[in-house]
Amino acid sequence: MGGINESGIVDLLAPVNAAIVVPGTMIPGTTDYVVVEAGYADPGNLQLNVYDIGGNLLATRLNGLDGIGPHGRTLIILNLPGIRYFSVWTPQADGFGVDQIELGQITPAGGGVIPEPGSALLAGAGLLALVLRASKRRS
Repeated sequence: MGGINESGIVDLLAPVNAAIVVPGTMIPGTTDYVVVEAGYADPGNLQLNVYDIGGNLLATRLNGLDGIGPHGRTLIILNLPGIRYFSVWTPQADGFGVDQIELGQITPAGGGVIPEPGSALLAGAGLLALVLRASKRRS
């Protein structure tokens, strides 16, 4: 996998940018670690940036510090709470490809619990009953 350049074409120099979502949904999520296995670039030529829910840079790490992954490519690992977005890019304009991305446990970005569909339906029915009861009292 490569990044998408200004022409909308996947290449091996454009950054790979990602937002974390709760699996199976479009709900924004956060995680506590990101592991990227990428490229055959020389150490120090690939960079992983992680950002919080407000888009603020939390940390940066270069390749060559975390060993080699199971596919024989360099690993870049960042482990800290509150990661919402991340990007992998090459400040040295060195070609690279992302082979694998691993994320820690993902939780909803607001920190709240996502209700089960049945619970939401039950709460809606209860609210409707209260509205109908208040409406009958006024009549």
